[in-house]
Amino acid sequence: MYVIPAIDLIGGKVVRLFKGDYQKQTTYAENPIETAKEFDKADAEWIHVVDLDGAKSGFPAQLELCSAIASSIEASIEFGGGLRSLEAIDKAITSGVSRVILGTIAADNPNLVSKALAKHGPDRIVVGIDARDGMVATNGWEEQSNVSAKNLLEEMAEIGIKKFIYTDIEKDGTLTQPNFMEVSVIVNLAREFDATVIASGGVSKLSHLKILADAGVEATIIGSALYTGALNLEEAIKLAKLNE
Repeated sequence: MYVIPAIDLIGGKVVRLFKGDYQKQTTYAENPIETAKEFDKADAEWIHVVDLDGAKSGFPAQLELCSAIASSIEASIEFGGGLRSLEAIDKAITSGVSRVILGTIAADNPNLVSKALAKHGPDRIVVGIDARDGMVATNGWEEQSNVSAKNLLEEMAEIGIKKFIYTDIEKDGTLTQPNFMEVSVIVNLAREFDATVIASGGVSKLSHLKILADAGVEATIIGSALYTGALNLEEAIKLAKLNE
């Protein structure tokens, strides 16, 4: 298992939301490039970058900044937020992003995901399953769909998606603990399709990493715990490697 530090962007600044609520926003850094460099120095292999402005509006707002981040570090970037057209997906990938995260369009327009997958391949296309009470939330987590997380995973896996990011919104930014039971369910379902799962939301202790590793996740995304000092990234990365 490996650890992926998160950089969420609003207006060019590094922020965290509490349970995905844009009204409960904390700004942690003015310069995302410097934040990324710190994560890079800690030997992060990947950095999770989300354009929260884009997720809300439906159009990427910070690709230029994301490109600048990618060109300034050795770690690979996975990027999401507002990628709802082939043009936006293509532009993100050519900007230096190693893989893109498709969330809203996976629920709303699976045919577009299929086209992106055919064009760029499974290593470049990740589906983000953001769930609240087991149901997928879309459009920057502001709208609740009638699609279950499990049904979305099955549908996307059947068209060839091999990597998923599962986020329990009610745990995100809370510094409590992940929804271990639901993560296990999602991981076991993904295994039926020879797919892998990256878990996100609620990690705040090193012990959480061991439980997630035992559950079979490929990686864990950590955000608030790093910014508040609850977790040290270097220590988390070292522990995660011990559970590979």
